[in-house]
Amino acid sequence: PFMGASWQGDGRDSIKILGTLGYTDWVPADDNLDKVAVTLHKPELSCNGLNLFSLNFPCRFFLMDMQGKILRTWDMEEIYGYSGKWPDGLLSTNGDLITYCDGHAFMKVRWDSTERWGRKIRTHHGFFIATNEDIYALTRTEAVVMHRGLCLPIIRDSVVIMSADGEIKRTIPFIAPAKHVLPDKRMSIIYKSILNPKKLEGIIQRILKGEPFIRGSSLFNVLHTNSVAVAEQDMPGLCKKGDLLVSMRDIDTIGIINPDTKQFVWKWGPGEVEAQHHATFLENGHILLFDNGDERGYSRIIELDPRTNEIVWQYKADPPEDFFSDSRGSCQRLPNDNILITESTKGRVFEITRSGEIVWEFYVPEIDESTKTRKAIYRVVRITNPEDYPMLKSLL
Repeated sequence: PFMGASWQGDGRDSIKILGTLGYTDWVPADDNLDKVAVTLHKPELSCNGLNLFSLNFPCRFFLMDMQGKILRTWDMEEIYGYSGKWPDGLLSTNGDLITYCDGHAFMKVRWDSTERWGRKIRTHHGFFIATNEDIYALTRTEAVVMHRGLCLPIIRDSVVIMSADGEIKRTIPFIAPAKHVLPDKRMSIIYKSILNPKKLEGIIQRILKGEPFIRGSSLFNVLHTNSVAVAEQDMPGLCKKGDLLVSMRDIDTIGIINPDTKQFVWKWGPGEVEAQHHATFLENGHILLFDNGDERGYSRIIELDPRTNEIVWQYKADPPEDFFSDSRGSCQRLPNDNILITESTKGRVFEITRSGEIVWEFYVPEIDESTKTRKAIYRVVRITNPEDYPMLKSLL
């Protein structure tokens, strides 16, 4: 419905558990209802490209230029026949949209909006495409773990590795590396919860039926892994090619896991970050990270040197509270060294220079004026080399 349209701006511990509930799709906008679509663009300082993102209920993916013009849409409910959440996607050079329905399926969609392949797996939060086109997708299942002598049910996060054709090649669970850092307070709450006879009986009955035995993921999602990236080369003194960089929100930890030993080779975060998202490797071996600061009350973007655990660069707003997403959020380093930031719970995306100057800004234009809310946005991906995508030539 937005094909050829324009969204160019027209001038108008319990806390963590709560934070793991289903993400809200509408967020307060009473202080910025007048801001719609592209509200700022400095072409001489920003990194040119196309912007890929989704909005839910109904779920549609959009490909938008720097001025706010919608070049292409994908209606995921029409393609998949399901109205669930489709938070994140990437576009391959042949025009395939690679995406997932949260908790239900992972799929590739052709440029003509037909399904190339799909897999019924409980994918969530994010995925990574390696240079060999393997797909690393976060998934979850139920598990029972021993914690200080107690058998406790939890959500078990894993990474499923798929080929470019959707063949599942390997599954790497995260329980082994994380079991020594499981939060005692949360595990204690889980134990008290399952002492409720009705709840325990329900769990046992679902186990006997072979069904998922944990309904809802807030309490039992003790790690809340929300991003995965792959080391594409050996990093002497840190990790080897193929190791996995993960962000585990509910233990305030990012870490690098050896997929063979299934152990951390490096981890960092507690006392430094709060409920962080979207950890990625940079070409210089550093790590870029969205630090939500859910209890602090403001967010920041961090570049960390993992060999020294030193924060070598960070971005905060002035005042800091002007930039805050207590959940979700992402950051992408662009070829000109700018950073594209998705401030999810404000429905805002902006690009900054390393000095902190805002050079491009976009607000989700879907607004409900009666409730003074706008739709949240999970993540925007900037495609900075559209000339390498044959399918895009007719749109540019």
